[in-house]
Order: sequence, then C-alpha cells, then structure tokens
Amino acid sequence: MTRLAWVCALGLAGTLVGAMPAAAAVTEPLPAAPRTPAATASAQPTDPAAIAPDPAWAAALAAALGADGGPQVGAVLAQQPAWRAALHSLRAEQAVARQWRAGSGEWVAALSAARRRQTDPAVERSQEWELSVERALRLPGKAKLHAAAGLARVQQAQAQAQRVWRELARQLVQDLASAQRETRAAALWQAQAALLAEQRDAVVKRQRLGDAAQIEAQQAELAWLQAQAQADAARNRAATARAFLTTRYPGLAWRDTPAPAAGAAGPALSPSPAPTLTDDALLQRLQEASAELAAARHDAAAAQAQARVDAAEVRGDPSVGLRWGQARSGAEQYVGVMLSLPLGSDYRRAGADAAQARASAAALQAADAQARWQADAARRLAELRAADAALHRAQRAAQQADAVAERLRLGYRLGEGSLTDVLNARRQANELHQAALAAALDRLQQQALLAIDARWLWPEPADPGVAGED
Repeated sequence: MTRLAWVCALGLAGTLVGAMPAAAAVTEPLPAAPRTPAATASAQPTDPAAIAPDPAWAAALAAALGADGGPQVGAVLAQQPAWRAALHSLRAEQAVARQWRAGSGEWVAALSAARRRQTDPAVERSQEWELSVERALRLPGKAKLHAAAGLARVQQAQAQAQRVWRELARQLVQDLASAQRETRAAALWQAQAALLAEQRDAVVKRQRLGDAAQIEAQQAELAWLQAQAQADAARNRAATARAFLTTRYPGLAWRDTPAPAAGAAGPALSPSPAPTLTDDALLQRLQEASAELAAARHDAAAAQAQARVDAAEVRGDPSVGLRWGQARSGAEQYVGVMLSLPLGSDYRRAGADAAQARASAAALQAADAQARWQADAARRLAELRAADAALHRAQRAAQQADAVAERLRLGYRLGEGSLTDVLNARRQANELHQAALAAALDRLQQQALLAIDARWLWPEPADPGVAGED
C-alpha cells in the first residue's frame, strides 16, 4: 500500500473512532427509557395537551415510507378482508346484545283436543279441548345483568377490531419499509456501477497511453461487472417488492424512489424526528392507545359479566301461564293459571363455577398483558434511542468512506497509489452506504410502529361499528 493510501486509511479510522462517543450528543431528542415499570405505573396523569397527536410528524413518517395521504391509506386498510371480518364479528355481537336485552322468554300457545269414548254404552261420548298460553319471566335483576354482559361483549368485539386494524397498519409499515429498502438498495448499486464504469473507462484510457497495465484494466472491468450484476439483482428484488405491494394492497398509491445520478452517494433518507415527549407522557400516550391492553381489559370485563350472568342463572326463571278449556262436550268449562319453577341442579352450579374460573383467568391474563406491555415499551424506547445513535454513526462512516475513496481515486489519477486500493475503497464505501440505508430504514420503521401504537399514524375509525360497511 502506498503512503497516500496509508494516510487516507488512517484518517478514516481516526474519524470513525472520534465519532463514536459524540454520536449520542448530536442525535435528535428521543424519549428516554422508563426507570422501572412500577415508577411508570405510579406516574401522575399528564396534561392531555402534552400527548396530543402530532400530525406533522405522522405525515413526515408516511412520506418517508412512500405512502402519502392518511385517508387514502385508511381506505386501503378498510378494504382488507381481516378488517371486514372483524366488523362482521362486531355486528354479530351487537345482534347478540340485542338478544340478551330482549331475553329468551316468549309466549308459547298450545291447543289440545280430545274425544273421549266410554266402554259403557249407557254413557255418551264426549269431546274435550284446552287452550293455554305460557311464558317464562326473568327474575328481578337478570335483565340488567344480561344487558351489561351484552354491552361487554360488544366492547370486547370493538377492541378486537381495533387490534386487527393496528396489526394491519403495522404489517403495512413493514411491507412499505421492505419495498423502500429494496428500491433504495437498487439505486445504491446502480450508482456504484456507474462510478465503477467511470473508473473502468479511466483505466482503459490510461492503458492506451501506456500508463496502466492490462491487468489493471481487467480488474476495473471485473469490478464493474460485479457491481452491474448486483444492481440487476437488486432491481429484480425491487420490482418484486413493488408487485407485492400492488397485489397485497389494491389502490395504494406508493411513491417510488428514483435512482440517483452517477457519482451520487445514493438516495437520501432522512427519518423524521420523534416528538419531544417526556418518558411519562409518551408511555401514558402509548398505554392509553394500546389496542392489546384494551383487548385484554375488555376480555376480562366480558368474562366477569358472563360469570355474573351464570351465577344468577343458578336460579332458573319461573314460567306462568293461563289455561282455558272445556270437558264433557261443554258440560264443564274451566279457567286456570300455571306456575312452574326450576329447582336448580348441579349442572347450573357447575356452569357458574366454570364461568367464574374463566373470569379469574381473564383477569390474570390482563395483568400479564400489562406487565408484558410495560417491559416491551421500555425495550422499544431503548431500541429507538440505540437506532438513532447507530444511524448517526453509519451516516458519518459512509461520508468519510466517500471522502477516502475520492482521495484515492484522485491519487491514482495523479500516479499515486494502486488501482486495488481505489477499488477496495469504493467497495467499502458502498458497503457503508448500504449499512447506513439499513440503519435509516430500521429507525424509520421503529418510529412508524410507535406512531401507529400511539394512534398518530393511520388511526382506526372512531366508530368501527359504522365504518367499513359493505
């Protein structure tokens, strides 16, 4: 390696080492991780204005992902089969709630007719008939319990529908990030191939002038062919990703990323800054908007409401009725009332015990969901800060690698250094740009997922029971 190459390599190493401790100091402000779950749970309520949605941040995130237009994305998600199935499940629970409010008791009419024959010829034959109506009456308090259980099941279905929407939105973010990753990687490889094509042409020109050996021209040609092959493969992957988006999300207006001009470092990707919220404010926002916690709470509430209904059903509902009929061909007529009362059984008591056990299990599952959510929230905030620092370091490294590669290229042009040093520097710069792209998209994806969970990006319809009607 020549003296110029050693100087450039040492300069790059010194720059990278110097950038390591300073990365956290110049990064954008991000929420800090919570101290402990207990401290978070005991935090005082935060001013609602401090955790209000940030439309500008959400719009910037959507633009970076290439899916501008919140209403348009909402319409695409509303047509997903999983969301429509959740709406039908919600409508089913609404119908069940109406059933429970009305009750299962209904009037039952019965008519019986008979003809009596006697073996004694001296006794005349007679005709008899009877008409009765009967209905079960709910005991006092049961109607209120049934109505509460029906409402709890509707709220449970609403929470499940919101959870489905969030899952669809998260999957959309992952698919958009994947498409952006492939498209931008293809652009980087195309720029790399263009730079190596220029280097190849320069080496061929020097060979004709007698300043370069034939082996150097072959090395330059081989490096360009390798980069071109990588660019072709990356374009194929990008086309596959775009086709997947078109098929998976019909009607989604996804904005593609154009390839950079030759000599450019690649397409710029600047993730939007996260909102400057305190730990408690951001965690409170995420907790209040969490679809998973809401689903767990409503599951527990629905199970408890059902347990109260089953406990009340240990005492069966009485039935009352009216009988009217005649006998002996009308010689006798009668009117009477009927009362039947179930005495209960082990079957009903066992059903009540099972419902209470399911309610206890659901309450414990909700507590477990809360504990897991707190741990996951702390992990996500820590990962988001780490991703911010990693992105800054990767971008600095890519910039310095470009500078080193350019110095080596100019030195080789002036007769200093070797072509191998130039090609290795160009390869390293491309690898660092690919790493910076991956870090930027990872950070962008984490921020978008956080915005979805906070209901800042593509929130579910306010009334899922009305939106998305067929």
